[in-house]
Amino acid sequence: MDKNKKKQKNIGPIKRYMENKVKKNTLEAIKRFRNKYHEEPSAEQKRKIYINEQKKLMRENKRKFNRLKLRIAAGALSISAFLAGMQFQKNQQLLPAGTSGNEITSEASNETNKFRDSLKVTEEEMSQSQKDEIEETVDSLKTTDEILTYLKDLYATEYNAEHNDNITSKDVSLYKEILDFSVREDIAQNGDKIYRYSYNGCTTNTNGGSLLHVSVSKDKKIVLSEIVTYADDQFVNVYPEDEEVASNSENSFSHKPELGIAINSGLSYYRALNEYKKYNKDNDFEYAKSCKQIFTKYLTEYYETKINENQSLQNEGIEPGE
Repeated sequence: MDKNKKKQKNIGPIKRYMENKVKKNTLEAIKRFRNKYHEEPSAEQKRKIYINEQKKLMRENKRKFNRLKLRIAAGALSISAFLAGMQFQKNQQLLPAGTSGNEITSEASNETNKFRDSLKVTEEEMSQSQKDEIEETVDSLKTTDEILTYLKDLYATEYNAEHNDNITSKDVSLYKEILDFSVREDIAQNGDKIYRYSYNGCTTNTNGGSLLHVSVSKDKKIVLSEIVTYADDQFVNVYPEDEEVASNSENSFSHKPELGIAINSGLSYYRALNEYKKYNKDNDFEYAKSCKQIFTKYLTEYYETKINENQSLQNEGIEPGE
């Protein structure tokens, strides 16, 4: 009994917590396995489940550590700058004869630089931390409603920035239509090149893609309504065959293709998860899992583009949003 207590004590609280957490997560995963396949997992399957939960917990802790490191670095740099300034003011009154203020400032600056170097976060660590955070965000979207609301919030944020408005997800409608349809080029009344879609005669020139329906309402009135698809390496408006089009116009994703791709892939994940929850088939689960990975990839690319754009604006002395 004493030996067991001594051995348990040597494990340490952190390691003990990790082991207990892995065991708890493994039991929950085994329970999900039973509910899904209506059978008891084999010893080998249990071992694989345990290893998988162990790896997931390690990745989760690594993400938390990276975010903590970034926060500590940002906060510590601000504090160090403040303390360096305080030290400089203090030393100003106590300068010995023959010592210049520049020397004191240089010493304080050197100490600050050393402290900064000790907390330096590489671009790779920064990028990985951002990717981990986006992956956690997508993981937190457990239901189809949560996915759709997140996509609407994403669109609303961009819409508000561009139109100086304050719409919310409740004002946005996003719908992805996946059917066999054909797209053909046409000419608007003013000579602009436009695209038209049709559900008839789809045995040839089938687009093989999707139609994104986007609309925004305010005070129960539709202020924006568009149907777009991806053609010729860009998002383009598409019009019904019988609609008179005076001139072509830009759409929500004309200058923000990364936003369009992120929302498009997010709606694919939304549809796939909806199918899986409705029919609970293994192949639907694998497809939903694949769509989730694609959505995470394109959402990461969207945010990386936003960060680069904001950095460029700041380099030019312009605050984002101005």
